[in-house]
Amino acid sequence: NYTRCNCIVVSGALGSAVPGTCGIKCSRLLIPFVVLACISGFMASLTHTPAFMLILRNVKAEDKSFAIGIQFLLLRVAAWLPAPVVYGSIIDTACLLWQWKCQKKAACRYYDSTVLRHRFIGLQVGFEACCLLCLVVVYYLYWRKGRSQRKPTEENRPAEGPEQMPEATS
Repeated sequence: NYTRCNCIVVSGALGSAVPGTCGIKCSRLLIPFVVLACISGFMASLTHTPAFMLILRNVKAEDKSFAIGIQFLLLRVAAWLPAPVVYGSIIDTACLLWQWKCQKKAACRYYDSTVLRHRFIGLQVGFEACCLLCLVVVYYLYWRKGRSQRKPTEENRPAEGPEQMPEATS
């Protein structure tokens, strides 16, 4: 135990401290977080098949393999390569105590768990909201294109005027 600490003042007197971290009393949030994370992962996985099907349904037959290759190339370059850097920098912004080696930051020894939680989950929710918005826009454009193709043209429209019934023969 540490006693007579200058930085801890209790009722005007110097306070005391014990080694270790302060306890976090948010275990009641574990189950809602796990449920939300599972729902979030499920929703994120729902976008893979529709994106693949959009390519298969809207690209000419001779260009399908090229389009799928471009899709996976863009996915790897735009998502999988920068993801560790983006998430690592977000995690580093929540550090309270850095370990120093040779006058350089080496590793984080202690994080502000509230800030880390808000930034990490906030970044994930932001990315998923952007993906959902893009999916909704693409679905709307696809729906509008299909609707305009279903409108009757002059050739398909029935002739105007009274319909002629075939005469009954006796």
